[in-house]
Amino acid sequence: MKDPRVEQLAKNLIEYSVRLQPGEKLLIELEGLEIPLAKELIRQAYAVGGIPFLLINNHELLRELLMGCNEEQLIAMATYDLTRVKEMQAYILIRAGENMNELSGVSPEKMALYRKHYSQKIIGRRYNRTKWCILRYPNHAMAQQANMSTEDFEDFYFNPEFRKYCALKT
Repeated sequence: MKDPRVEQLAKNLIEYSVRLQPGEKLLIELEGLEIPLAKELIRQAYAVGGIPFLLINNHELLRELLMGCNEEQLIAMATYDLTRVKEMQAYILIRAGENMNELSGVSPEKMALYRKHYSQKIIGRRYNRTKWCILRYPNHAMAQQANMSTEDFEDFYFNPEFRKYCALKT
């Protein structure tokens, strides 16, 4: 069964946060597997005449890449991904990874290479040249950090009083 809160959230992200227009390309990037929200974002993008694209990142797999990567590989990865990013007019990142420390254990040298040759180039392009929105989405890991059940944390997350509190903090 669809959660109407997810449908409303996706509608708000498409129509308000990135103001997707007919014919505009939208990259939806997931960190974690929040399939219901991704599906609804795709539906809402189509509903306004947008063209959705999807990228699913898994930090557990990224960690493996980074453990053995080299400069040449990272430059090639950035070149490949920049081609896609340059075509987009809007970008939504949903952060819902299960382990916020997944990249720990990657050497500082490898992380520096990754930042220099990949993330700085991709991130700068995504945010400086597109309409964008980044959203932390409730999941088991966030609920655990809050010392709450997942269901209770989801209710807390979607509660308008919580959103008002977050707006005051920023």
